Amino acid sequence: GLPLATCFAKNNVSVLAIDKNELVISKLNKGIAPFYEYGLEENLNESKKNIKYTKNYGECYKTDITIILVNTPSVEKDGSFSNLYILDSIRLLCANLIKYNKCSHNFIISSTVMPGSIGKEIIPLIEKLMNWKINKEFGIAYIPDFVKIGTVIKNFENPDLLLIGESNSKIGEIAENLYRKIIKNSANTYRMNVLEGEISKISLNAYITMKISFANFISNLTELSGNANPDNITNAIGQDKRISPYYLKGGLPFGGTCFPRDTWAFAEFSKSLGLNAEHIMAANNINQSQHDNIYNLV
Repeated sequence: GLPLATCFAKNNVSVLAIDKNELVISKLNKGIAPFYEYGLEENLNESKKNIKYTKNYGECYKTDITIILVNTPSVEKDGSFSNLYILDSIRLLCANLIKYNKCSHNFIISSTVMPGSIGKEIIPLIEKLMNWKINKEFGIAYIPDFVKIGTVIKNFENPDLLLIGESNSKIGEIAENLYRKIIKNSANTYRMNVLEGEISKISLNAYITMKISFANFISNLTELSGNANPDNITNAIGQDKRISPYYLKGGLPFGGTCFPRDTWAFAEFSKSLGLNAEHIMAANNINQSQHDNIYNLV
C-alpha cells in the first residue's frame, strides 16, 4: 500500500495514507521508510508535499476515493481469502463518512479477494452502513495489483496491463483516470464487471504456476533421461508465440505470497461451483514434489 500511495502523491495526487500500525506511521512522519523496497526512499522524498500519514480516519470525509489495500489472509481450512481486514476498514471509513454527513463516495478494492465477495459481502456492507445504493451514492472498482517484492514501484508504474472491474462505467472512468496518473508505459486497460475482474486476478497467477510447474517437469525429465539440458528445450519451445519464454525455465518450485495463495483460491472457487480444477492441483502437486527433487539432488 505504501509504494502505491507514494506513487500517487509524487504525481500530484493528494493522499491521506492510513495504517493502524503506530510505529509505521511514526517512522513515515519522520521521513523514514518502515521497510526496504527498491525506490521507496526516493518516492517518500518526492511525495511528501502531497501525502499525510495517520492512524486515524478523522479526515476521510475530505476525500473522494478510498483505495483499500490490506491483507486478505488465506483461510487455513480451504485456502480461500478472508475479507476480515477489508470489512474492518470499511466499517471505520463509513463511520467517519456518516459522522460528517457525506452524501457520496467511491471505493477501489486493491486487495486480492475471492471471486464474488465484492458483490456478496463488500457492497452489501456499504449499502447497509451508509443507507446508500450501489451506482447511486457510491461506486466500486476492483483494481488488483500485479507486483512482486523488489520491483513493486516499477510494476505499479510500468504494468503489463491495467485491470479494472467496475460496478458501472462512471467509476471505471474515474478509476482509470486516477491510475493513468502514475502509469509511465503504454499498458492497455481492460475494463470489465467486478466479478470478471475478481476471476481474472486469480486466473492469471494460477495459469503462471502451471507454466512454472511444466518447466520444472521438463527439467526433471531431462535429469532422468541422461544427456539433455532443460534450458535448451525451454528456450526453444518458448519462442513459439503460443507459449512465450516468460516463466518457462526449470528450477525452483514457485513460492512467494501470491502464487500459492491464488492457486489455492482458484481451486477453492472452482470447487464452490461444483468444478474440479484438476490441472491446477496437478501443477501444485508437481510444485510440492520439486522440493523433494532439489533436496535429493543436494
